[in-house]
Amino acid sequence: MFRRKDDVFFLLDQVSDKVTRNELLATANAYLHKYGCFEISELHRQFENRLNRICIRNVEDFESFYQQIAQSGVRCVAAPQVGNRIARYNNGNVQTSFEAITKSIIIFITESCYGSCTEGNLHNEFQAFSADLLGKLIRIFAENELICVEINDSICYQSFETLGLPQNFADTLITILDRLDEIGLPPSQEVLHTAISLELGVNFRTEFSLPNWNTFRRLIASCFKGEPRREWKNNIFLGGER
Repeated sequence: MFRRKDDVFFLLDQVSDKVTRNELLATANAYLHKYGCFEISELHRQFENRLNRICIRNVEDFESFYQQIAQSGVRCVAAPQVGNRIARYNNGNVQTSFEAITKSIIIFITESCYGSCTEGNLHNEFQAFSADLLGKLIRIFAENELICVEINDSICYQSFETLGLPQNFADTLITILDRLDEIGLPPSQEVLHTAISLELGVNFRTEFSLPNWNTFRRLIASCFKGEPRREWKNNIFLGGER
């Protein structure tokens, strides 16, 4: 019997047929073996049309159902740093799994996709995770390798090398920041963006499809090679004493 959290009981065969349950478990186990974890909502999405919607009304019901039929040694938890609900081995380390998954993402984008991949293609390659979670992993664990851009109204992930920045951009950035320091103008994101745009003769964010200020700040932090090192504080790119 399957007991839902609202204390309503169903026979397992009311929820789904045995073939579906076996395929669901086989898919889940394959994800666990490959990645060490998977996202509950994605497994639900893949099987929801084969489950009785009266019994399994939402992702929460599905998680309860999966936990009942899953192999021992698997837990469903809110993943640290991202919050998405995942299934993992009891003795598994989510941080280690996420770092390994992100390395696979980087390799896939840089090698298989030649440095540029749409959000949809990335999700098709890593079907154990939602586009939302994949984006979070990139922002947290690949901030110095990949960047999110918007091309023709589509979200894409690119390596910094494929953005098409001028070859001397790192030197140009140092020069601009030195000038701003000389005139006592704090390099806020808006001021720095304007200065870069004037230097390059283009609207920098528009030209390189940077969808938001967070993406702009990540790009600047990655490209800056000067001394002393700088970091963003309250949207100002501050440096230490020389």
